[in-house]
Amino acid sequence: MGIKYFDDFEGTWIDGPKVYAGVFTQSGTDDPQFEILDNTLGEIVWQYDDVGVYYGYLDDAFPNHKTPTRVYTFGMQDDYYYYVQIERIDDGTIKMTTKDYGFNKQNNLLSEAFIEFKVYP
Repeated sequence: MGIKYFDDFEGTWIDGPKVYAGVFTQSGTDDPQFEILDNTLGEIVWQYDDVGVYYGYLDDAFPNHKTPTRVYTFGMQDDYYYYVQIERIDDGTIKMTTKDYGFNKQNNLLSEAFIEFKVYP
C-alpha cells in the first residue's frame, strides 16, 4: 500500500515514496538473500558479481532524480565495523558494495544487515 501524505494545497492524499527495507545476509560467492520487512517497490533480484560487489535488478524501479544516487550504511560484525554502499546504476539496476573496516571490498559482511532506501514519486 505504501505511505500516503495529505496535500494541504490540493486537499487530497498523494502517494509517498516506495520503500525497500529489510535484512540482508550473504556468504562466500552466494547471491545476497533479503528478508523483507517493508517492500512497496517490488521484488529486486540480487546477484553476486565479484568480491564485495552485488547487483540488484528490477525493471524501471529506480528512475533518475527519484532514487537516491547513493545510500551508505555502517555496521559491526565480529567487533569490526563494515561499510555498505548502494548506488543507482540505471533505471533497472542498483549496485551494492561491501567493504571492511579498512575500506577493502569483502564478502561475508552482510550478516543480518538492515538496509532501507526509498524511491520517490
